[in-house]
Amino acid sequence: QGLPASVCVVLMVLSWQHSERFVSNETLWSDVIAKNPACFLARMNRGVSRSDLGLEEGAAEDFLAATKLEPGNPRARNSLGLSLGRIGRAEESIQSLRVAVELQPTNAKYLSNLGGALARSGALEEAVKVFDRSLELDGRDAQVLANRGIAMARIGRGTEAIDSLSRALELNPNLPDAWLTRGAVKLQAGDLAEAERDLRQALTLDGRSVPVLVNLAQLCLRKGETREAIVLCQTALQIAPGLPAAQSLLRQAMSQIHGP
Repeated sequence: QGLPASVCVVLMVLSWQHSERFVSNETLWSDVIAKNPACFLARMNRGVSRSDLGLEEGAAEDFLAATKLEPGNPRARNSLGLSLGRIGRAEESIQSLRVAVELQPTNAKYLSNLGGALARSGALEEAVKVFDRSLELDGRDAQVLANRGIAMARIGRGTEAIDSLSRALELNPNLPDAWLTRGAVKLQAGDLAEAERDLRQALTLDGRSVPVLVNLAQLCLRKGETREAIVLCQTALQIAPGLPAAQSLLRQAMSQIHGP
């Protein structure tokens, strides 16, 4: 069994950071493109500039234009895939990232990006396989290890998930989603002491993480620490009003104090 919906584990989005950097100045590169629309480098640079400014639709247009200028350029395909993912065009994002990997199959970052996109789309089994390929090329990427562990947890491979997450945290202990997911897996397995340690560390790193607050509230209820569970649920509901998991746990906690 995978982690239940109430666990509220979400995939990290850190892999979006794996696009190559170019010179960032939207006005400069717009001027270059006006004079030379077929300039590949200008299209790539303006795409990065637009993405930095939050103009992701425009960034995707530039990266698409770059792929048309150089169809066999893996950097352009990777950047286009990431940009499309950010604006919710998941299927097209995955398609572009697949092409980047086909063009450069030994690029660990391209594989990581594809794995992240697959995981976000729900294709978790394939995502794990792609993360494995990335780790064969760079086994010390904490981000990839964490994403792989989170995907494994979601498909019920708890023991392997803990191993991957533990390796990630050894390399980089500042990954709240890795602490959260390892804690959630341990909570589901009934290892309350270890789960609490992980979840409290996640809360230290990200005190406004609703999944951390909800999982820690669930743990407190199981330990009989009802009043802390109530505070945690109330905090979660301040951040995410109406969240069903937090509302359900809050009702359980209140009934333990006041009765049904």
